[in-house]
Amino acid sequence: MEQKRNQFLDIIKALCIVFVIITHDTISEETRLKLLFNFWIDMAVPLFMIISGYVYALSFERNGITLIQQAYTLNFIMPKFIRYTIPFLLAFAIEILGEIAVAFLAIRPFSLKHIVALLFQGGNGPGSYYYPILLQFLLYYPVLYFIIKRYAFKGLILCFAINAGYEFFQRVWGCNETFYRMLLFRYTLVIAFGSYLGQCKGEKLALGWKIASFAAGTAFIIAYRYFAFPPRIIIYWTKTSFLACLYLLPIAAFLICSVHLRFKPLELIGKASFNIFLVQMVYYAYAAGFVAKFFSSHIVHLCFHIGICISAGLIFYAIEQPLTKFALSMWNSRKKLCRVK
Repeated sequence: MEQKRNQFLDIIKALCIVFVIITHDTISEETRLKLLFNFWIDMAVPLFMIISGYVYALSFERNGITLIQQAYTLNFIMPKFIRYTIPFLLAFAIEILGEIAVAFLAIRPFSLKHIVALLFQGGNGPGSYYYPILLQFLLYYPVLYFIIKRYAFKGLILCFAINAGYEFFQRVWGCNETFYRMLLFRYTLVIAFGSYLGQCKGEKLALGWKIASFAAGTAFIIAYRYFAFPPRIIIYWTKTSFLACLYLLPIAAFLICSVHLRFKPLELIGKASFNIFLVQMVYYAYAAGFVAKFFSSHIVHLCFHIGICISAGLIFYAIEQPLTKFALSMWNSRKKLCRVK
């Protein structure tokens, strides 16, 4: 029997995309610390990853994926690739126009080499790493899914060790920060945790594990952000590292598995969250600095940023969805033709 969709996931995604818009604004570190951004605003992308792990686990079950090789078939991967790529390419086309405008204003010369580099980097602007990470997700997720499928909670511990090992080896290797931000492996634990929630529905995390996870993550965040504890291994994106995200895990488990609220306006924003993410990326790269000059109040211009990104993102979603559905229908038609032949 197919599991009924939890619409509250879209509400969580809607709140997370607002958090993303807020965190990419020019807010001082002092203000971020005072308002405890580390415990809510900064957890937006890790929470997106947990939800992705959860939703993909349900998708694997719905599509009867029981062997890892089935998850790597073109018929399974291509529809997801299309859903990510069409909105990204549309947003990137706007960024090319932005680069032309920048060249016209003599801020920097237009360069085809620069455009190609931007394409492979996921575009320009804050969060531009996200599209490349989504493509990696399609390839990496099956490994984590089947670890959890085979070992359940022990598999989650193994994924914690994999995440820790990655952080250790990238430090020993001396990984470049730009390269580090483009790799999905730093999200191993949170993705695996989402998969665990999706697969092990009847197996609740013991209260002791929840308390230990929450306490360990909270202690790490406080030590690093409020007492300037210098981590020797996790030097990039430390405040959202897998150790900081331990704080988030029991909260995410409660929100995803125990809350089933409905609020259609937020659900729509949640469904359009990837489009809104792409809009804020373009907006902050080419327009936000100029727009902010018209407002003397930081709060007012931040609210304006949020309003612009959400409104434009919803319009973008309405335009992009028919194009993506058409591309998917073309792909499905091709599959049918191949079967006939």
